[in-house]
Amino acid sequence: MNPYVENFCSALESHGHTTRSFTPARWLRSMSSYDAIVIHWPEAAVLGRSERVQQLAHSGFVATLRHYRRGGGKVIWVFHNAQPHERKFLDLTGFAKQVDGIISPSKTGLDVAVKTYPFLDGLPQAIAYIGRYDLTPSTPAAKGAARKELGICPTATVAINCGGIRRFKGLEWPVNAYVDADPDENCLLIVGSGFYKSYVDEITGLAAQSPAIHIRGDGISHAELDLYLQASDIGVFTFSQTLHSSSVVTVRSMDLPVICSRVGSLPEYAAFDDGMVLIDTDEDLLGKVNLTASQWAKKPVPMPPEYDWSNIGENLNSFFNVVLADDDH
Repeated sequence: MNPYVENFCSALESHGHTTRSFTPARWLRSMSSYDAIVIHWPEAAVLGRSERVQQLAHSGFVATLRHYRRGGGKVIWVFHNAQPHERKFLDLTGFAKQVDGIISPSKTGLDVAVKTYPFLDGLPQAIAYIGRYDLTPSTPAAKGAARKELGICPTATVAINCGGIRRFKGLEWPVNAYVDADPDENCLLIVGSGFYKSYVDEITGLAAQSPAIHIRGDGISHAELDLYLQASDIGVFTFSQTLHSSSVVTVRSMDLPVICSRVGSLPEYAAFDDGMVLIDTDEDLLGKVNLTASQWAKKPVPMPPEYDWSNIGENLNSFFNVVLADDDH
């Protein structure tokens, strides 16, 4: 299960709700037994190989939800993004009109949802921030061991970018910033799944033979990700566009600082989290990395209560109590 969805369900269960996670195909067969269906990525149920296949899937999807709601069930949309990254799909207006309430990992996300589908305005809404992940922050001994295994200088300032290696991540910027860096002073780790091999090849080509840049674009296990995180001092996420980022919160969950672009909901998160440092495209990325890491080493900042799943659970519980009691939708 996606870690955000797993924590989301656990937060609800802590307030007495019963949850069950389904793939799109499975919940369609058993949805009638539930008071509410929570849908995180509706496009997963309609994406197809052709526009015609998508249209047919969307029509069936909407008809099934309409039937479910006629029986008293509620449909909740967790609005993660306005559209899939780098993929096209048909308009989801039909689906959105079956929604009884919306949740998003930010106020920014809720605003985008209502701007995209104005008829959602007035429905019950809730914010469920991407809360802290269950990760173990590094210790000096663990960091030293991880760097030894990865062949990284023990005294270098190590920045990490983790998650899918995709064009919207804007990886050209950090690669160009680090390509001539001294590996004994600075190191950049780019690790994750290469959704598009051509982009992984492009980034690898930009890095050329730079010993300061380590790229793993073939997909990594949770244990391997933990190893790279243990070796790191700071996260660097120079998105060209995004609405939410679980990768940013992953690095923050290691009690590390993060430098990120001023896009999507990241400025909203940075407003309550002093561990997130925003950067503009005309700034010196490498210089900002070194300054932030140096300041952090002297005075780290703990994750604020907005990331606490117990607080997020309180918001979710209040929201679901309102939605389930509402007979008007």
